Amino acid sequence: MKQPWFEGVDWFPADGLVADAAGPDGDGGWKVVDFWDSEEQFLAFVERARPIMERAGISSMLPTVQQAVNVVVR
Repeated sequence: MKQPWFEGVDWFPADGLVADAAGPDGDGGWKVVDFWDSEEQFLAFVERARPIMERAGISSMLPTVQQAVNVVVR
């Protein structure tokens, strides 16, 4: 599903994005979990997306990168 702030952006979903899930974190914010082919592709996306998200009023992203050791896809 395309996020509303990326409407009209022809590069989303970005190269390397495998899966994206987001929802309320219980504290009034949002938690986003993405799976990417590589950390480099993720960081390139962050640099491209940051100005768009800031214009949409989304506070600064503070991404944490962790390696997944097991992912199950149906």
